[in-house]
Amino acid sequence: MIEISNIKKNYQNFRLECSLNIASGRITGIIGANGAGKSTLFKAILGLINLDEGQIKIFGKDSRKLDVHDKEKLGVVLAESGFSEYLKVKALVPILKNMYPDFDKDMFLNKCNNFNIPLNKMIKDLSTGTKAKLKVIVAISHNAEILILDEPTAGLDVITRNEVLDIIRTYMEEEMRTVIISSHISSDLENLCDYLGYKKINILGFSDGANIAMMFAIKNPDMVNKLILVGGNIKFSGLTFTTGLMIMLGYLSSCILSKIDKKLTANKEMFALMVKEPNLKPSMLNVIKAKTLVVNGNKDMIRICHAKTITKNIPNAELKIVNGDHFYLFKKPNEFNSLVMEFLQK
Repeated sequence: MIEISNIKKNYQNFRLECSLNIASGRITGIIGANGAGKSTLFKAILGLINLDEGQIKIFGKDSRKLDVHDKEKLGVVLAESGFSEYLKVKALVPILKNMYPDFDKDMFLNKCNNFNIPLNKMIKDLSTGTKAKLKVIVAISHNAEILILDEPTAGLDVITRNEVLDIIRTYMEEEMRTVIISSHISSDLENLCDYLGYKKINILGFSDGANIAMMFAIKNPDMVNKLILVGGNIKFSGLTFTTGLMIMLGYLSSCILSKIDKKLTANKEMFALMVKEPNLKPSMLNVIKAKTLVVNGNKDMIRICHAKTITKNIPNAELKIVNGDHFYLFKKPNEFNSLVMEFLQK
């Protein structure tokens, strides 16, 4: 359904590298800390940014060459709704009808009614939670085959978050519908699995994603079937000396610079996460029940001895040291995919 092949996007203080295949009829969760590149990846999938390298295919076509009919099959939720805040909710009906031949007016109005979205209010006057529900309803209102959700539950209370997930669950009841959802908190993955009735799941996490995957498996040991941890760490001390020094210098300089320019606060928060999290005791890994594959490069920014500590403390874990650095899975995707498939098929 979606093939992401060796894409790269460089910014001044950030670099995105990714390879990923997303199958039809599945929910794929992209879990990672703020600033990890989730929104950049979604914008790349939608063709909203130009890539430096690589290719993305949707429905077997280059994503940059999708025609109008192809784009109508995509439902999207980004931070910005794309509609004027001064429009009333009911004013979206004729707009969506003109945009999408398959727009389902009755479904849209019923969903708005079921989730208490006032039709006569301007979008700007809606609460954060109500706006979030409206964006998801708009995304599914034209029978999209692929639903792309960038942090749809961010900043929501528990009740509203569950309502948003309920909309997604209902959407997935139709066969061969695909959902790609991002979040920076593992509890969203937990809630979504509960709502969809998944009792056992396989999780693959890279770098910060591996750390989040470990925390999820600690909290939900009976829910994880197999766990793949690529370049993860449980403490800041797990980083090599050079990497740790660079991150610490980045953190200290961003603390100073953010006082001069508030726009640099995001950099400070990103470095703070790297320095302060995760902070897990090795013994906390003992509760993980899943068969686990720990992958670490022989030139990785994660110390091999640290990877061994993680492996030793997960009861049913094996360690694979590969010939490469922290970004081995992007540089040798075929080799990495073979490694993962072999583990999953055991």
